[in-house]
Amino acid sequence: PAELADSYDNMLLAHPDGSLIIRTGSRGRMGIVRLNPDQVNSPEILINDDRCCSPVATTQSELIFTTQSSTSPVEIAILDYATKTERLLTHFNQVDNSPLVVNRFTIETPDGFTLDAWFMSAHKTTQPLPTVSIIHGGPHFAYGEVFSLDAHALCAAGFGVLYTNVRGSTGYGDVFAYAAHSNCAEGPASVQLLVIERAIELGLADPDRLGVAGNSYGGYLSAWLVSTTSRFRAAVIENPVTDLVSMYGTSDIGATFFPSQFGGAPHERLDTYYQQSPIMHAHQCTTPCLFVIGENDRRCPPAQAWAMHRALCVKGTTSEVLVLPQSPHEGSTYGPPSGRLAHDNALVDWMTRWLN
Repeated sequence: PAELADSYDNMLLAHPDGSLIIRTGSRGRMGIVRLNPDQVNSPEILINDDRCCSPVATTQSELIFTTQSSTSPVEIAILDYATKTERLLTHFNQVDNSPLVVNRFTIETPDGFTLDAWFMSAHKTTQPLPTVSIIHGGPHFAYGEVFSLDAHALCAAGFGVLYTNVRGSTGYGDVFAYAAHSNCAEGPASVQLLVIERAIELGLADPDRLGVAGNSYGGYLSAWLVSTTSRFRAAVIENPVTDLVSMYGTSDIGATFFPSQFGGAPHERLDTYYQQSPIMHAHQCTTPCLFVIGENDRRCPPAQAWAMHRALCVKGTTSEVLVLPQSPHEGSTYGPPSGRLAHDNALVDWMTRWLN
């Protein structure tokens, strides 16, 4: 089916009858299909709705899988193949009876792509909310129907949370994923701003109380946005890339990842590396910035954040740095619990300080 085209994932199980149980990924959602290897064009759709599911194990009659959504934490469930009925196997992550409200919408970009967007809030939006736009890492990654502690913490504090999948994200086809190559700054940033403007038009986001946050590539694009626009009143920039040239030699993937993204090493594409480095535009930034860095980050070394922090201090722009001890690159998600808690507290406190 068209909605599953180019969406097969690398997670699969072998059913006793010889068929394959495969996870699909498309537009921020993960479903599950059953596929006969001799009839690859006719998959049986088992799960395909607004959530993210992953197959775990299978018997002749039942599938065990994980399920989560933007409002529901991860649980383990069982699907009966014959009746297509589901039942939860675990209940240890149940939230209260008032899950977040999610407004889903799409926008058309000038270059012909259709983007999904999610606006989350603790209650139905009756007036525009101070809003934090969260940007995912990667850039070859995707946000969508997954549970985010960061988003829930912000919503509990009274903020709206807005996210989308800018060009370069997965789940929208190869052309879209490769559209960020050699244009990982201005192109994705323009799309992010389009989504924000649409949320404002829909009466969801307050145009005068906007924040931006992101980790890794999300930190990079957040740093770019605050250095090239005055749209945001606050930013939380986590484990960012700010200097593409130095990243080539200091990141654990620098010598392979960046040439694949920019068509060559820094000495071959110096203008591209230079122009798309937030540090080269940081002297224009007037947005108060909080940098969050993992002490043991090898992917985006802490010096990347410290460099932009110093540039902002020289300019006189408010800037602070939070270091998470013994924390790796994804420390706010997978690091020591104390660091993860400190991150969420700092994120909420910073946005409360500047947006409210």
